[in-house]
Amino acid sequence: NIVLETSARNKDFKRIEWTLECFETSKMSPSTPTYGSLIKAYGMLKRPKKCWQMWKEMTELRGLKPTDIVIGCMLDALVCNSLVDDAEQIFAEQSYPPNVILYSIIFKGLSCSHRPKRAMDLWRNMRKQGLKMSTVGYNSILDSQARQGNMEEMFEILEAMDEEAIEPDSVTHSIIVKTYCVRGDFQNAMQAIRNMQDSKVEHDAVVYNTCLDACSKKG
Repeated sequence: NIVLETSARNKDFKRIEWTLECFETSKMSPSTPTYGSLIKAYGMLKRPKKCWQMWKEMTELRGLKPTDIVIGCMLDALVCNSLVDDAEQIFAEQSYPPNVILYSIIFKGLSCSHRPKRAMDLWRNMRKQGLKMSTVGYNSILDSQARQGNMEEMFEILEAMDEEAIEPDSVTHSIIVKTYCVRGDFQNAMQAIRNMQDSKVEHDAVVYNTCLDACSKKG
């Protein structure tokens, strides 16, 4: 576990490959947490079939119940390999209510696969269950709308953040700017940047690059 987790954190793909080869030639029976590490590693190497093999071995052959952390590893591995439908299937099949971290992973997948309506439906359902997200989670759902320039949905999400006293960060501001830029509304994009500059939120070059990139694409 330690070797895989450290290698994954450092994105040391050669060591990950070597560690997995050692595992595959051994007769080791992984624990539930180890299955999570293995799934995460195979996901990073773009081997979703091996992720599924580990998942089915754990849940079907050995009858082990995955923890939230292991479920998160599987969801993230599938999402990062563009298998969002598979991730949603596992997400829906869990016997206990998913937490906000798992929701955030699904939001990320829906954002990358350009499915903003599904993301909004899922988020609204989550709110009905009384679950509240962190700023990071809200940024995931915001990004799913920003990619399509969905202003109405963006304001709905920002209003929910305000109601829940969730403070926006530099990423939130960058996503707001991106939403305006996608719509070609550079006047409001610049106003959003000025609002960000007037706030106490620390920001970096990303938000400016977002606006410049959009301007260059619009000519």
